[in-house]
Amino acid sequence: MTLRDDNGGQVILITGFIITIAIIAFATIYYSTGMAGQRTIREEQGDIGFVFIDVRDTYGHVLQDVSTNVTDIDDPRNPFNGTTRDVLNIHELQMKRLVNRRGYFLVFGHAPEDYNASSRIANVTIRLSDGTSVYEDEVRYNLITGDVL
Repeated sequence: MTLRDDNGGQVILITGFIITIAIIAFATIYYSTGMAGQRTIREEQGDIGFVFIDVRDTYGHVLQDVSTNVTDIDDPRNPFNGTTRDVLNIHELQMKRLVNRRGYFLVFGHAPEDYNASSRIANVTIRLSDGTSVYEDEVRYNLITGDVL
């Protein structure tokens, strides 16, 4: 008896091979889909934190620029008052638009009394949300350097 004559054995081997390939393919697809979903969730959760840090750091330099008189650096201006406030509003709107494009909602909270002219320190509340998570922080800025204190 030759192998050609044993059709039943060949069918069993081929069927086993096809079933093995199907199981491996199914397991690979199932694992890949599960891992891709987990990666996306982690990236989204981490992304809002990175966006918040970028906004917080950038806003300090915006306040520094807005509050500094171009002709005399020793003449501090309140960034939350008068015409300086109008210039700050323009910068805030630009930042909000950039953040909104990434799917986040951004709010800056401050008042004229949140600025200390003698120490050149400003207090700002920044709130960033993606609809589920909310990052809110009361941030103190050194307006001489633009850095977070």
